[in-house]
Amino acid sequence: MLYLVSCLILLITASHQMIKIVHAQMTGFDDSTGPRPRLELMLLWVAIAAGFSSPFIVTIIDSVRLETVGLSSSHSIKWTIYVLLLSACAACVCAALALCTCIKSNSGTFWLQGKAVAIACAGCIGVVSAVSHLMFFQSSMDGIANVDLLRELSSVQDMENCRDGLAFVQYREDEGPLMYRCPTSIVLGGYTSQPFAPWPDYTQGKSQDLATAIRDFAASASKH
Repeated sequence: MLYLVSCLILLITASHQMIKIVHAQMTGFDDSTGPRPRLELMLLWVAIAAGFSSPFIVTIIDSVRLETVGLSSSHSIKWTIYVLLLSACAACVCAALALCTCIKSNSGTFWLQGKAVAIACAGCIGVVSAVSHLMFFQSSMDGIANVDLLRELSSVQDMENCRDGLAFVQYREDEGPLMYRCPTSIVLGGYTSQPFAPWPDYTQGKSQDLATAIRDFAASASKH
């Protein structure tokens, strides 16, 4: 849920910038001595908010497409994770610059400093979520598994912290245990082979039973 809260913080920030620009244009349009609205700042925050929320936005759009025209089996939202990472880094930089300006000028109000801290926290959550996802899904072999089905068909008993039926799996061809990650809250792009579960809304661990079950099923499928 922290990711959704972070999206809300950045969307509010972008909306506030838009309101400031509109207000400045309406009140100072005929006043050449008044402060000129900074359209570039508004566009920057709109881009940051849109990029940060792109996994959520694309998931909603693709859900509609899935019900109407359908999606290809190779469809992926991984590109939105890179956009999220870039936007989150930009938010952190903007927040750091705002804090430095407040400290140097010694004129920052509690609202300005608090807003900068909130944006910095949101950016950090986005960075950690994106990096965590990219580090987990490192190859096309990584994907998802139906844990409930595996528990019914084989003896998968060492995944006590995975209560839901869905698990992300790092597939490896050796005989060791497989790393898994079980989302505990929202899952974005759940129709793809590598969905996005924002940090910290997941549990993870390693399972030898899961590795044995998946490899047994893969071997059985290859024989047929």
